[in-house]
Amino acid sequence: MAQAGPVSIQIYNTLGRTVRQWDYAMLNPGDHQLEWNGCDPAGHNCPSGLYIIRIQSLNRSVLLKIMLMK
Repeated sequence: MAQAGPVSIQIYNTLGRTVRQWDYAMLNPGDHQLEWNGCDPAGHNCPSGLYIIRIQSLNRSVLLKIMLMK
């Protein structure tokens, strides 16, 4: 992150449904890591496959593709 601010991270499946979401009121500038265990909020395992991550901060939005393999 280039500057401090709120950050929202969503993981979507290929149908466009939100699988997981994290909202941070404030993150400091710099590099950060998030580890997803491959589960939904109820703790159920998500199936292997393609997922889209959307990271939103004050003035930037990034989409990334990831492959969950079990």
